[in-house]
Amino acid sequence: MEGMHLSKSDLAQDYNCEVCEVAKARRMSFKNTKPYRTQVPLECVHIDKGGPNTPPTFGGKMHYELYVDEGTRYKWLFLLASKSESLANLKKFHVSVERQHDYKLKTIMTDNAKEYMSKELNAYCSGIGIEQLYTNPYSPEENCVVEKSNYTVMNKVRCMLQACGMDNRYWGEALSYVVY
Repeated sequence: MEGMHLSKSDLAQDYNCEVCEVAKARRMSFKNTKPYRTQVPLECVHIDKGGPNTPPTFGGKMHYELYVDEGTRYKWLFLLASKSESLANLKKFHVSVERQHDYKLKTIMTDNAKEYMSKELNAYCSGIGIEQLYTNPYSPEENCVVEKSNYTVMNKVRCMLQACGMDNRYWGEALSYVVY
């Protein structure tokens, strides 16, 4: 640079710019926040929604809801026309898995979406003894089991549709194929 003269000793000094440090700061990692992982099926099921996806499927579905069992990592998928279908899906899921398996659904973990905070859902869960856990706002890392699954399955869906040259309207069918 012209007009600025720095000696080698000036360049060798450690220079700490507080503004630079603050600007480069990142949120702390959540890597070791939950070392315990349940080994019992249905002890904790993580639930999250995805979407809206455009264009809608041929059946008019724009969203999806993914359930992931923490112990087995088994996944269940529900395609949704609207987000308000969550309670009906949970009831269907609850009855189905408890009838098919010798385990009881004990805990569900969700984010703070209003569908999961509804009075109807709270009444249903408390009435049958299902504990509800919520993540802190704006921290998807706390529900990482289902967030990672969402990321993985949607990447596979995009790859599948692109590799086959299929229209994006088939995302629901591709998602069902990937999950099952």
